[in-house]
This record gives sequence, C-alpha cells and structure tokens, in this order.
Amino acid sequence: MPTNTEDKLEVSGVFTGTKDTVYFVKVTHEDGTSWQWKKRAAGGTWTGVEDVTGITLNEDEDLDDGVKIKFTASNVTDYNLGDIWTFTAYTNFKISETTSAY
Repeated sequence: MPTNTEDKLEVSGVFTGTKDTVYFVKVTHEDGTSWQWKKRAAGGTWTGVEDVTGITLNEDEDLDDGVKIKFTASNVTDYNLGDIWTFTAYTNFKISETTSAY
C-alpha cells in the first residue's frame, strides 16, 4: 500500500524560489529503481514530471531552487510502488525595518 511516511524521505535546503511551491515525489517502481517529481508554484500549474532512475540512499538529490531530498530507508526495497510525499517550500519573507510591513 502506498504510504506518505516522513521516516523514508528527508527534505532540506534553502529555498530560493519567489513563490511558495508545492512539491510531489512518487516512487514509480516497487524495487526502488525509479521515482519522479513535479512542482507547482502558488497560483500556477504543475510542471511536467521529471523521471529519475534509481534511488540512492542517504545522499542528497537536488530538485531545484535549492530544494533537496534524501531517501532515508534502510534499504531501497523498503520503498513501494506508489509511495508519495508532498511538501511545500515557502519563500523567505522579511518585515521591513522602516515600515514594519511584509
């Protein structure tokens, strides 16, 4: 059964995009030999799917705009066809020093 478990995927990096962005990651083969991802910036549509061959455990995979993921299961066979994760990368907002506004 597909799962969305934090213990199998870690998200890191410093997001450099200009709009809050939702990311979608999905395992596309039951033995961990392939996965895919796509994204949607706030107010936009989903990008095309990026297909990736192979899951490399415990190594950063660069998506884009500074976002990285790491597959953290103890074995690639711990991933199942259809495992999915969604997460949001938020833009950095600052309060103006002179007006106290966003």
